Amino acid sequence: MQTIGRWLEPPEKVQQQRAATAPTQTGLRATRLEPLTCASDLDRSLCLQMARRWSTVPCLALPSGCMITSRLPGRHRGRVLYRRTGHHGYDPQMTSQLAVHRASVADTERVTEIITLAFAHDPLWAHAMARPDGGTAHHAEFWRLFVEGALRYPDTWLTSGGEATSIWIPPGGTEMTPEQEQQLADLATNRLGPAAGDYLELVSRFDAAHPRAEPHYYLTLLGTHPDHRGKGIGMRLLAHDLELVDAEHVPAYLESSNPANDRRYASVGFEPHGEFRYPGGGPVVTTMWRPAR
Repeated sequence: MQTIGRWLEPPEKVQQQRAATAPTQTGLRATRLEPLTCASDLDRSLCLQMARRWSTVPCLALPSGCMITSRLPGRHRGRVLYRRTGHHGYDPQMTSQLAVHRASVADTERVTEIITLAFAHDPLWAHAMARPDGGTAHHAEFWRLFVEGALRYPDTWLTSGGEATSIWIPPGGTEMTPEQEQQLADLATNRLGPAAGDYLELVSRFDAAHPRAEPHYYLTLLGTHPDHRGKGIGMRLLAHDLELVDAEHVPAYLESSNPANDRRYASVGFEPHGEFRYPGGGPVVTTMWRPAR
């Protein structure tokens, strides 16, 4: 049995926790965690190798809040190399800085393009906007309405390279104006034909499931352009956004239309809140809540 606890140090203001001895997928076992930083005889590259290795073990028996820091002399001393915040992967806030800016009306087309392509094969939305002829050109018209509604507020973010976007509605805000809601209904009737009723019922179910008791930030859409998937850009953007949300000590809410993303949201603090289905027993939507911090 190899002890790995000695390389970890709980950060300040996080209650010290102890990990029970338990096997991991690599065959290692975690014993009692001692409040020690990386030993001075370990170089930074080895610490990083350890961090990368551990971040791929979903059942790692380490408590939330532990992190690896460097004790090497010079500018790397005390630098956080790895932080574990949950049961899945690494803390996105520990990745390199991501260049982002607040989207403006001038970014409407780029934001719409990213969302349209990101959700083209989404289990829920591809089904909800399907046409008998198999066409998808109308998708951008629907998403543009959501983007235009959100850009009334300064809470839509876009990476500087145009790889990903996050669309938030601030506390007390609405996704659309009454006029835009009517435009959406008209668009559904004109583009979806017989399926328009189910689409509009789905939209009403989103609204009915939305919590109202406590003011919160609402993540309506998060998408990465298909050309840039698999690089962690979307989660890094979300980490940037949540840092701002946490600075205001406000909760956050989202709906996950793809079960494959649920664990990613859970890794940054979102918890299942409820669920509903597409009319007629179709795809499931999981609502998720992240308490104020």
